[in-house]
Amino acid sequence: MKTYFSFISFLLLTLITFCCRSSPVSDTELKPKEKRESKETQLAKQFEKDSIYLSSFKSFKVKKISGKHKYGGSTKIEYESLLDVLKSSEKYWKKQLLSEDEVKEKLKYDKRKNRGGKIILKIDRSSIEAANNDNFKVVVRTMEGEEILRQQLKRKIPERPIVDRMWWNLEIIRLPSLLEFPFKVYVIDALNDDPFEFEVTGVK
Repeated sequence: MKTYFSFISFLLLTLITFCCRSSPVSDTELKPKEKRESKETQLAKQFEKDSIYLSSFKSFKVKKISGKHKYGGSTKIEYESLLDVLKSSEKYWKKQLLSEDEVKEKLKYDKRKNRGGKIILKIDRSSIEAANNDNFKVVVRTMEGEEILRQQLKRKIPERPIVDRMWWNLEIIRLPSLLEFPFKVYVIDALNDDPFEFEVTGVK
């Protein structure tokens, strides 16, 4: 009889141990998922606010304030807001026949990396050396002078001249944070005495 009760006690202990090990996932283990969901929610709310602000402008224009070319050529910038970037990006990825979910993931990337939009720098120079991107640095500042971004461009071999005998190059600068309009963009050329200054303005 004692042997029988001992056996029953052993079975009960084993069953209790198994049930404890098979318990649901702890709150601690769920936290990473909760954090991911929180980040996605935060991104969605941030995008909603940014969209309202950007939609208050009909368009954006770039005005050159100062800067002269010591050895000829041209230095130009264009600006695309986040909404412009998303529109172009969605059109491109759909053309590549990506699934709806894949397109959404691509757009999420743009929302994170291009929140402030894109600056497209276009350079024309008379020599291949002068048109190499590693000669240039881009600085973005608010109208009050607060520096938002400073980016030294990496070496990139220019494209060959076609018509006007100018070597040309371009670079896309991503702005990680949304800026108030207007704001300033400076292009520093190592071969020129002074930087080129531009102003990006929202048109209502």
